Amino acid sequence: MSRVLDTQNNYQPQEPESLLTEEQLARFLNVNPRTLTDWIQTNRIRYYRLGWRSVRFRLSDVLEFIERSAVPAKETPAPSRIARSRTKRVTVTTPLAATNDIRELQDA
Repeated sequence: MSRVLDTQNNYQPQEPESLLTEEQLARFLNVNPRTLTDWIQTNRIRYYRLGWRSVRFRLSDVLEFIERSAVPAKETPAPSRIARSRTKRVTVTTPLAATNDIRELQDA
């Protein structure tokens, strides 16, 4: 447990922040674990290495990464009347006449 210095120079205990494993974070973000490895190798996401293989992520760093990576939604304007009038209308018809001709041949 870590401690924080308050305004009267007294140390107050503080709960440690949760650390997530690669598997937990991959499930949380709904991404492939290989994607996390790529993000680690390119330093896109902050991580903490514990030994040679163990990697952990602080939840606050992950939330910051999500905010930093967010792409604002674009508003798509409604199509103008000119654009709508220039669209080609194609009518698809079934070959009803051909079907009627076949029936007439079968009846004869």
